[in-house]
Amino acid sequence: MKMGLHLSAKLAAALVLAISGVAAQAAEAIWQSKVLDDHTVILSAGDAALSQFEPSLMLAASHIDTQTLSPIVDAVSSPWYSLSLNANGRCLSLTDAAHAKQALSELCIESTTNQRWKLSLSKGGIQQVYGLGQQHNTQGEADGDWLGRKRLPGSRMGNAMVYQGEGAVGNTQIPIMYLLGEGKQNIALFFDHIQPLVFDFTKQPYQIQGKGQRARIIVIAGDNLADLRARYLTLTGKPPVPPKAMFGLWLSEYGFDNWQELDDKLATLQQAKFPLSGVVMDLQWFGGIRENSNHTQMGSLTWDEKNFPAPKQKIADLKQRGIRVMAIEEPYIGGALNEFQSLAHAGALARSCPPPCMTPAKIKENPWWGKGGMLDFSSEKGAAFWHDYRREALIDDGIIAHWTDLGEPELYHRKAWYAGVKIDGELKHDHQSVHNLYNLLWSRSIYQGYLRNQRNQRPFIMSRSGTAGSQAYGVAMWSGDIGVNLANLRSHFNAQMHMSLSGIDYFGSDIGGFHGTPWDEQYTQWLAAALFTDLPVRPHTQNLCNCKETAPDRIGDTASNLFNVQQRYALNPYYYTLAHRAWRNGTAVVAPLVYGYQEDVTARTNGSMKLVGDAMLVALEAKDNAKHTQAYLPQGLWYDYRSQQMLNSGGEYYKQPLYIDGVYRLPLFVKAGALIPRANEDETIDLLVVLDERGHARGELIEDDGESIAYQQQQWQFTEFSAQTHQQHIGIQLSAAKGSYAKAPTHKAYQVELANIPPQTVVKNVSFEGEQVTQWQQHGHRLILGMQSIDVEQGGEWLVEFAE
Repeated sequence: MKMGLHLSAKLAAALVLAISGVAAQAAEAIWQSKVLDDHTVILSAGDAALSQFEPSLMLAASHIDTQTLSPIVDAVSSPWYSLSLNANGRCLSLTDAAHAKQALSELCIESTTNQRWKLSLSKGGIQQVYGLGQQHNTQGEADGDWLGRKRLPGSRMGNAMVYQGEGAVGNTQIPIMYLLGEGKQNIALFFDHIQPLVFDFTKQPYQIQGKGQRARIIVIAGDNLADLRARYLTLTGKPPVPPKAMFGLWLSEYGFDNWQELDDKLATLQQAKFPLSGVVMDLQWFGGIRENSNHTQMGSLTWDEKNFPAPKQKIADLKQRGIRVMAIEEPYIGGALNEFQSLAHAGALARSCPPPCMTPAKIKENPWWGKGGMLDFSSEKGAAFWHDYRREALIDDGIIAHWTDLGEPELYHRKAWYAGVKIDGELKHDHQSVHNLYNLLWSRSIYQGYLRNQRNQRPFIMSRSGTAGSQAYGVAMWSGDIGVNLANLRSHFNAQMHMSLSGIDYFGSDIGGFHGTPWDEQYTQWLAAALFTDLPVRPHTQNLCNCKETAPDRIGDTASNLFNVQQRYALNPYYYTLAHRAWRNGTAVVAPLVYGYQEDVTARTNGSMKLVGDAMLVALEAKDNAKHTQAYLPQGLWYDYRSQQMLNSGGEYYKQPLYIDGVYRLPLFVKAGALIPRANEDETIDLLVVLDERGHARGELIEDDGESIAYQQQQWQFTEFSAQTHQQHIGIQLSAAKGSYAKAPTHKAYQVELANIPPQTVVKNVSFEGEQVTQWQQHGHRLILGMQSIDVEQGGEWLVEFAE
């Protein structure tokens, strides 16, 4: 009996310990939540004492206040999602309730120790993973999502330039991850963490690791991948419309030594009849740098007037020729500059010790640019001082864009003290807490400077790094000092896939490659691809030797380069309309195929087919001696832009030539039912109409003054186009324009190309608003209607009548 009691006591004690252990585990791994709406939920996993969610700077555009989270007990659900705990409380099922009853995956907290946390993600129904910013994975591979790969930080601090293929490319953390299941199943997870994250998709369950006492996640549910992306941009900010000049060709190199060198290259471009929208000034504009010396011009942001005299007049003269100017700036300040002392006094430099110390932290490692300090953009007061002290004068000079280089940041003092950023409500002053936000803070300071000083000019920034939210400040990104080879370009195609889905609509490259020597075929291929994907279109290379070329009349096949540049300018009304859609609705400008064709399994991993808006599809190529390529067309009716023939695809590949009449041209297709506005050299608008199976088509054109922020006060003009086929005629309607802007024309000249009138149809008459049109030509299934001047406030309709 005593023995039995003794055993019972042991069992009871063991049971108490077991219950206590489970309770301790549950407390350690508690999940908390706050429902924001039917599509969005904040999650926290880890320290149960942390019940407040204070959004990071990446979520500034969302205007979400501090949120109080509650422990998850019952399922958190809406018509769009369902999140429920498993029995032990450590795992949370993620269900796309709108498209499936079963969970897409299960997210589990594995540990929270030593200011680190670790999650596991079951494969479940996950078939693809996208997003997470920029990491060039397998050199030479355009295709593929994240499954089977690791998404690693560029360095232990986070964002960095990393060596690849004779050059260096950016590793940029943008912590939005899209999980796709079968069909339309999808969920997005945004990790509100500014410190480095590690994602391992090479083994199951997948692993996610980060720093801090807990994981902070926002779950986003929606109808499809495009819907998820738009909702993510609602949280982090939609991209402002870039200045119209940014949609064209920009001449750039490292670098122009003086105005004469630049003028020589502008002259031959003009002689070869290349359109040009701008020039980019690398660090020579402020006098260059002096290696390993305090007496360097790095950071002066004042013109070297010995080599670049009368800069304001020069910029004005270039503007008269339709050429605008972008100037580089870096975050480093030479120690012997007057600016160094002024910035130190203003508290605008990263410091060597906490306040009241004002001593700047000196950067001495790898002093290729010189020696000095680094700007502290986490100090809003200091950043504002720098903007007003130097950058304002450049804007007065006529600079329309700012090139923020080295902003990972490339070099830094590991023990520097910063004004700081908040993490989980606590102000952090160390470098790692600032590192991944550094370029976002820099971009924000420029954007806020324009607002503070009541500039009407649009801010535009070209950055080498950034994070979620950078796009809201007018940022375009490029992939860094990429090496000169086509394998790197193919990797760039894959990086563009993930950057587009990470919310970066404007992403490009040093066209032709930065490190190495470009050659003709390679340059022609690179330029042709970039003319579809990049903004701005910017050939760039390391040319301190003055022995390389970047201008498209001096390298590559000139005829091909000219054709492709002119084609991009012709399509810019469409691109500009897409930029307005991106700002208004969060729709992608250039996206991977999966963005529009999520349910097409073949489309899901294709990184070289790019959607331009929702109406155009281009097949990119980057291979030595390439004469043909394979273009994949999703199911449906497509217009071959080059052959001018219709293709009825069942979801299949088409072998396509890359040279037509000796000119290198990438395969380009227009989706049936689209109406594309194009620009002619005489500034008339050319409407390409591609009828769908019902004989219908729709399109739109959005215009503004191209330079100011007035469009944000509704000063823009919207024109809608449509086409409808009836038994014996087709009506092509141009609606009365809605809205207006300063100096908007009252009349515009339009032409029409009707690409696919019904087979064996003969046109007998064309009229516009009842008046007979005499300038028209039928070429088989194509109909060309000559120029028609139209009152934009009235609109009008062409009527194309068929013979019986």
